[in-house]
Amino acid sequence: MRRLPGQAARGCARVLHLLAHVALTLTVLVAVLGAAAAWRLSQGPVRMDWLTQRLEAALNADDAPTQVAIGSSALAWEGFSRGVDRPLDLQLTDITVTAPSGRRQIDLPRVEVSLSLGALLQGRLEPRAIEVDGARITLRRGPDGTTSLDLGTLNEATDSTAPEPPAEAGPSPAEMLLRELVRPAADDRAPRDGPARGMFSQLRRILVRNAAVVVIDRQLGATWQAPEAEIDLVRRPAGGVDGTALLRLALGDQTATLTANAVLETGAERTHVRARLSPVAPAALARAAPRLERLSALDAPVTLEAAVDLDAALQPTRFHATATVGAGAVEVRGDRVALESAVMVVDGTPTLIRLETAQVAVQGHEGGPLTHLRAGGTLVRQFGQFQASVTLDLDQLAFADLPRLWPAATGGGARPWIVGNIPTGTARNGHVAAQVVGRDDFSEARITALTGTLDGQDLTVHWLRPVPPLEQVAAQLRLLDPDTLEIVLSAGRQRAGKAGLAVKSGRMRITGLSQRDQTAAIQADVAGSVPDTIALLKEPRLELLDKHPMPLGDPAGEATANLTVTLPLDNKVTMADVGIRVLGHLSGLHLGGLVAGRDLDQGDLDVDVTQEGMTAKGRAALAGIPADLDGMMDFRGGPPTQVVQRIAVTGRAGAGQLAAAGLSSADTVFGEVGLHAIYTQHRAGDAEVALDADLTPATLVAPTGWRKPVGMPAKGSALVRLDHDRLRAIDRITVEGDGLMLRGSATAANGRVVLVRLDRAVFGRNDLRGEVRLPPDGSIAAELSGATLDLAARLAARTPKEAPKPRAEASAPAKPRPEPAGPPWTLDARFDRVLLAGDQVATGLVAQVENDGRIMRRLHAAGRTGDTAPFQLDIGTDAAGPGRRLSATAADAGALLSGLDVVHGMAGGTLTLAGTYDDRAADHPLIGTAEIDGFRLHGLPALGKLLQAMTLYGMVDVLRGPGIGFTKLIAPFRYNGTVLTLNDARAFSASLGITAKGRIDLAAERVEMEGTIVPAYFFNSLLGHVPLIGKLFSPEKGGGVFAARYGLSGKLDDPSVSVNPLSALTPGFLREIFGIF
Repeated sequence: MRRLPGQAARGCARVLHLLAHVALTLTVLVAVLGAAAAWRLSQGPVRMDWLTQRLEAALNADDAPTQVAIGSSALAWEGFSRGVDRPLDLQLTDITVTAPSGRRQIDLPRVEVSLSLGALLQGRLEPRAIEVDGARITLRRGPDGTTSLDLGTLNEATDSTAPEPPAEAGPSPAEMLLRELVRPAADDRAPRDGPARGMFSQLRRILVRNAAVVVIDRQLGATWQAPEAEIDLVRRPAGGVDGTALLRLALGDQTATLTANAVLETGAERTHVRARLSPVAPAALARAAPRLERLSALDAPVTLEAAVDLDAALQPTRFHATATVGAGAVEVRGDRVALESAVMVVDGTPTLIRLETAQVAVQGHEGGPLTHLRAGGTLVRQFGQFQASVTLDLDQLAFADLPRLWPAATGGGARPWIVGNIPTGTARNGHVAAQVVGRDDFSEARITALTGTLDGQDLTVHWLRPVPPLEQVAAQLRLLDPDTLEIVLSAGRQRAGKAGLAVKSGRMRITGLSQRDQTAAIQADVAGSVPDTIALLKEPRLELLDKHPMPLGDPAGEATANLTVTLPLDNKVTMADVGIRVLGHLSGLHLGGLVAGRDLDQGDLDVDVTQEGMTAKGRAALAGIPADLDGMMDFRGGPPTQVVQRIAVTGRAGAGQLAAAGLSSADTVFGEVGLHAIYTQHRAGDAEVALDADLTPATLVAPTGWRKPVGMPAKGSALVRLDHDRLRAIDRITVEGDGLMLRGSATAANGRVVLVRLDRAVFGRNDLRGEVRLPPDGSIAAELSGATLDLAARLAARTPKEAPKPRAEASAPAKPRPEPAGPPWTLDARFDRVLLAGDQVATGLVAQVENDGRIMRRLHAAGRTGDTAPFQLDIGTDAAGPGRRLSATAADAGALLSGLDVVHGMAGGTLTLAGTYDDRAADHPLIGTAEIDGFRLHGLPALGKLLQAMTLYGMVDVLRGPGIGFTKLIAPFRYNGTVLTLNDARAFSASLGITAKGRIDLAAERVEMEGTIVPAYFFNSLLGHVPLIGKLFSPEKGGGVFAARYGLSGKLDDPSVSVNPLSALTPGFLREIFGIF
């Protein structure tokens, strides 16, 4: 047993020695064969058909998923400078790889393979490098976003409309090759049957030359072609691939160069790709991809740079891209906008995309300044949803450019309204932030948050065409939320009238941006003149004062107003859809002919105007009367009886103000009257004014002399009816108070009163009725009648005048001034009782009066004093001259003259008066003679003082008692309405005679009179009646032999009396001499 190991050892030694000889022999043989082969390969490729069969057999194993066919194979010597790995290469031609379905997956015209010599000596084909020449590479992206890589025919690849080839079971050869490359490379020392051992386990490089690449994008419906491409993939020793690519893209009539670098990490878990596309016109991309048609609007060179991280399935996991746009133009809604430059940087992952920056510089309209836009944002995709946040900033923008730069699909109805109604101005400092959510496929997108600001300067804003626009507007546009846009105005001017209205502040809010229909609410505070404000309200588009005109003649004043307009943002909006309201304040307001042709002045009013109507409230002077006003106008349609205007006026007015307002109260109302009037106008044009007056603070005076004192309660009312502002009638004229009642009405024709009816008037002791006619010729015809007419106060009235002038001046009569002519009038009066002065009563008065406006042309008055003493007064034409003649008779002169407040203290007597008016003189004096027979005088302080001065005390006692009887009074006179002049008037009886001449100023209540007083008149005057010599003893008419001269001067009711005692003892012809005493 011990010899066996030794024998074995010796046997092994012999075997080894034999093998050494064999090996040496083989080495020599191989060297000889190698030298021979090298010499042969240097002469050209050596065709090796047997190798072709062995390669196909090796590649097409029974379990191989694909079938490989090789047209030919040959060995070639490339040398050490041209080979991709080693100088000895295997050349293969016409290689095809067919899937089980029969579709060719790879079609390569020529491939050179550098084989591992170690593996080859061991009988294995393990390429170390592969060079592909003229390959046709197809990269497909399916509708679902998945990608695949094929090396097929170019004809198949370029048909992007062809149906997607059916998916083959298992990975494609290209994918299998990439999977192999990401593993660590093997070498000749690796175990033959190791787990990492495969055909391509030693493959270190793949070089593709002269290739054509086609990218078929099913999502975009586009096919991209690169007729020239070179790809170089280098395997890292530890696994993974470094790749570079250079592709020349054919994009319509343009070409672009795409360079790329890729790193496929060990295990094929990640791939890093960096690519750069040389400047290209986006329009070329649009022509290649119909879905990118919008890119055709960009006419500028664009350079793209991108870095992408891919996962094992070549799906992007992260990317970073930069797009740089050069100078050019972009077409926006048919307009070309000059583009200066643009840059966009995007970074992110399939679930998170960040727009790091986007900057665009565009040329303004018609050479305006550059507009710089900056944008940023993020896009998050998860759980089948996406959420995007975007910000946009701009430095300045002409509003004329806004229609070109604002996308038509955004902004809802706000966009067409803003771009269509803000044609000029500059926008600055714009900022917008938005958030959008929707489904992962970007469907059902909706804006959840939207805010922003934009400053506007020198804007022109058409808020309701064709109303003149707001101009020179300074404003800020504010996006408050996805549904609301607000425009805040800080200054501007509304074009209206001459100067326009200043816009102090304003606000326009557009709501419903996220809805189908949008609504705008406009509010502005404006100030300006009243004429310009009215001009704005009269704009036909507003349908305010244009459709509902007001008599606003000659307007003046200042106005401040708040204008509010609500309207839908619709191109076909009608005024039925628009709401308008104006709240204003008017100061210093003047409106001519506002109510019944009367002006409004000094107005301080608050107004509220809408399309339905207008209200006004405040204080103003209407027809010169300061008053509180409260008015309304109804602009709505309605029946003829609809009230379209109502104005309530409350104030206080004096007589002068009432007269200026057309409510003449001359010689009737004194002091202030409280007024309340309501003017009501109906749609048919008829109107009425309800007047109420508080007469308590006023003094009322009737032509009869009746007076209502201040403080006595009284009130009045009337209803004035108008037809299109022309007077039609005055109804329900009423005056009530203590001892005061009046009822009446008036009828008008052609806008003026033609008849006044006095149904009954009771004031004081007056009780009358009647009517007054006012014909078109301006005359007045009155008919009055009644139970009682009280003229006592009228006849007894005395109007104080100025203090009398000195005696010398007073003696000279003042030149009368001609009174202005008034309207002619007539009066027909009939009264049962007429109360006269001095408690006298006239009964059965009948009077007819005719006055031409200056003088009384005709008069007939007849009645009785008491119940039995008739009187009559007549004025008529004087047949003997140009004047008028007056005649009067009275059976009881004392009662009549006392009742007329001419003479108090006369009893009885028969009066006869005859005279003529001298109408040639300006004061129309009455010149005539009055005679009274058989009367008595009693009282009379002036006569008493005269008799007392003559020491005729008995006569004084008689005067104070039953009275002094006179046989006759003869008084020639001249009377001009204020001054009564007596010329040799005389009165006498058996016991006393009196003569008088001088003047009595009734207006001044003064007397200047002189004459003689003759005691024992019967005997004393006898010598005066002797013919021829009577004048010597009694030179004055009514005088006597012995008579005293006297004089009266001063106040009428208390004159100064002077008597010349020497004249009483001097015969008549000597009294004229002693009159100086």
